[in-house]
Amino acid sequence: MIEFYFNVSLDELEKNLYRREQGDEKKKKEIKTQSQIQSSGKRIFFDRNSSLSPLWRSDFSDKTEIKPNSKPKWIKWLGFASLTAVLLAIFSAGFYFWKSFGPKGIDLKISVSEDKIIVGVPFKAQIDVSNLSGEVLKNIKLSISLPDDLILLKNGNGGKVITKNIGDINPGEASREELELVPVSGKTSIRLLEVSASYEFGSIGSEFEVKKNKEIITDNSAISLDLETPQKVFSGEEFETLISYQNNSAIQISNASIEIFYPDIFTFKESSSKPSNKNNNVWLINPPSDTKDSFSITGGVIAPANSFFEIKAKVLMEIYGKEYIIEEKTASLSVEPSPLSLDIFLNEQKESKILPGDNLQYTLSYVNNTSLGLKDTIITAKLKGEMFNFSSLSGNAFFNSGNNTLTWNAANSFPLSLISPGGAGSVSFSIQLKNSYPISRLNDKNFTVKVSGQIESPTVPEGITSSKTVSLAELENKISGSVSIEALGYFRDAKSGFINSGVWPLKADFATEFTIHWIIKNYSTDVSNISVNAFLGPGVRWTGNVKTNTSESLEYNDRTQEISWNINKILATKGVVGDPIEAVFQVEATPSILFLGKGLPLLGKTSLKATDEFVGEDISATATEVLTNDLADPTVSKDEGVVK
Repeated sequence: MIEFYFNVSLDELEKNLYRREQGDEKKKKEIKTQSQIQSSGKRIFFDRNSSLSPLWRSDFSDKTEIKPNSKPKWIKWLGFASLTAVLLAIFSAGFYFWKSFGPKGIDLKISVSEDKIIVGVPFKAQIDVSNLSGEVLKNIKLSISLPDDLILLKNGNGGKVITKNIGDINPGEASREELELVPVSGKTSIRLLEVSASYEFGSIGSEFEVKKNKEIITDNSAISLDLETPQKVFSGEEFETLISYQNNSAIQISNASIEIFYPDIFTFKESSSKPSNKNNNVWLINPPSDTKDSFSITGGVIAPANSFFEIKAKVLMEIYGKEYIIEEKTASLSVEPSPLSLDIFLNEQKESKILPGDNLQYTLSYVNNTSLGLKDTIITAKLKGEMFNFSSLSGNAFFNSGNNTLTWNAANSFPLSLISPGGAGSVSFSIQLKNSYPISRLNDKNFTVKVSGQIESPTVPEGITSSKTVSLAELENKISGSVSIEALGYFRDAKSGFINSGVWPLKADFATEFTIHWIIKNYSTDVSNISVNAFLGPGVRWTGNVKTNTSESLEYNDRTQEISWNINKILATKGVVGDPIEAVFQVEATPSILFLGKGLPLLGKTSLKATDEFVGEDISATATEVLTNDLADPTVSKDEGVVK
């Protein structure tokens, strides 16, 4: 057995082992450092006093040094800003997510009371707001948006946005709002009722909003409507229109009416139920629940053959003073050539300009368009118009002064006993218009004369269901308006505000001042674009002093000596009822010896032109010249106006 003996203490042995371990670690670090330097592929400068081995130091310059790996400041700031933006985006997204999908402690429900909703019939909508959270929901507000054709009843005012403050709701409790609504148009339609509820969540204090929509579907109207008319009618022949209506609801409708829209060519004669207005086209209805009713209208049209026209009917319901259409129908009719046609002419024309005092010659022409002789024909003509002078009426007709109607039959017009197939003929009469308009009030204007004619025979051609063959005709003519103008001269005219001076009686080569008045009266129609013109006489000068009672003043052309006055509009009866239109202007006259022994013309003939707005034609008027020896001034004599 071999034995080894060591003369080393235990402490020394531990120190030696520790130094050996440190040396091994130092070598490992140097090897690692060398490996990193070699792998970098770059030259790195070290200090001469480096602990690297001489082999390494021999490869570097004497001025080598190691610098820290630092970055520019702007890169650091850019990074900081980017980080801040990212954090803000994350915060905003989180807040939005929390706001949108956070605690929704409210439940919103919309329901309606009726399974079948009818246009024009009220129904109830319930809005239930429930607190499903464990905290108090505060300041709850409802906003209800109604479509245009859905109206709120009871405490409503026709508005389309309704707001209600509910207040607070405790956990587990609910609140109900009830609305009474009525749809007012569209038989079959879908309306969207929009409701939103805003509230504050108790523990958070932030405001939330919940929205719900409800479709309101209607498939019928409270009152249905139907029109029955013949498809074809004759011009001038009377026909009947039947209007039927039915209450489809379980309640009585009391605020409804039926309005009929006639074409301009239609003439109303009568109806089975009395209309509620003067135009004979509105009927008030209040049908009980589930009932039917009807009424008829009789009338006729005067239109060319093969033309078309429409009759429309609407059911209207009034809510808060406004009418809504809940049902409507239209009937289309065609005009057939009449079997017995009638036409009316004035002075052998359809359109004829007529004035007060004119003598009017009317002719009623007829034609039998059938292949059948029409027996015992009667023609009537009813005259309507304040301007007719019935005392001047002449003709072979029988005249009924009680209703101003002329009648022709076989007794006074033998050809009417039998009108052969294709036969034609005429009857006539004449009447004069009054010389002046019957104006006593401001609204006495736009006068017309009308003749309504009718021809009928008891003979009915085959295929016509009427009890007689009838045709109607009508002719209405507008009476043109009239405007007058006066030109009056004065020497003494203090009343107008002018003080005239100069030599009086008039003397040659001496100046004298005068005032001239233009006075316009308008009668039965409104007139527009009025122009008044006149020229000053020889030796007469315009002083420039003017007064008018209109907003338009006079203009003077000193090169032509023309005075003009342009007025925009003058209403009917101005000057006939009330004060006339007037202008006053001053002139200075210096007569020459050429007018010795004669009067000097201060103003030439005055002319007025205007447009008659009722008739649509031009009208005119004139005033005579103003002479110094023929003044309107009552304080002077004619002899004083003669030039001396």
